[in-house]
Amino acid sequence: MPSRRVAKRCFRRMVINHAQQPTESILFDAIRAYVACLYGPSRRAKRVYLVLDDDERLSLLVPVPWQVEQTPGPRHSSDFRSVNWYGQRYTFSAAQAAVVRLLWDAWRNDTPEVGQETLLEASGSEGNKVSDLFRDHPAGGQLVVPGGSRGSYRLVEPVPSSLSSCDDSNLAAGSPCGPVPDAIRAVLGAVPAPIKSTTLALKAGQDPESSHYRGVLRRLVRAGELVKVNGRYWLASRPLPG
Repeated sequence: MPSRRVAKRCFRRMVINHAQQPTESILFDAIRAYVACLYGPSRRAKRVYLVLDDDERLSLLVPVPWQVEQTPGPRHSSDFRSVNWYGQRYTFSAAQAAVVRLLWDAWRNDTPEVGQETLLEASGSEGNKVSDLFRDHPAGGQLVVPGGSRGSYRLVEPVPSSLSSCDDSNLAAGSPCGPVPDAIRAVLGAVPAPIKSTTLALKAGQDPESSHYRGVLRRLVRAGELVKVNGRYWLASRPLPG
């Protein structure tokens, strides 16, 4: 049995090496590294047990590395006129590409939000709103979304493909799939209590007033995935907090 000192050193190494790792398997990668540090590369974690604050117990199966589906990273052309955002492809005008370039650089720098005035100046647009520049464009509200501070924009937070709902069973059940519903599911799977639509939208990187966002919410409710509790939203699959 490794000593407590060795365990602490391995845990600290695990946190440092994986804290900034932008992959869907960050938890399992960190666990594999922790076990390998403690017991050597020949040992493997098979399952992880979590105890929540209400004593609910979760059991997570740790996949072996070759079973983990690798999600292609985001890519762009040299002038940002073409972007592949985790499998979703977009093409842009020169003005739109200038905005996406700035937001991309900010996202890469882990400072994702950029002011509207800065973005409009870079684009050369004579308009007053970034939303007007992306009106009727599929990236508007799905890739380029409002930031957490007033008058700012950012690129939407990537959603792990392990949370993706685009499979035959969900499509057959009428549940919406894609980055917006998956972002909503991810937020509601993490919050401790039902939340209002506006709060949900901001946490999911969406415009609360977007007709697309509101339409997705309605479809998720109709499909039975979400429930409304006193005007707030909650995943139907999760027990309501006491």
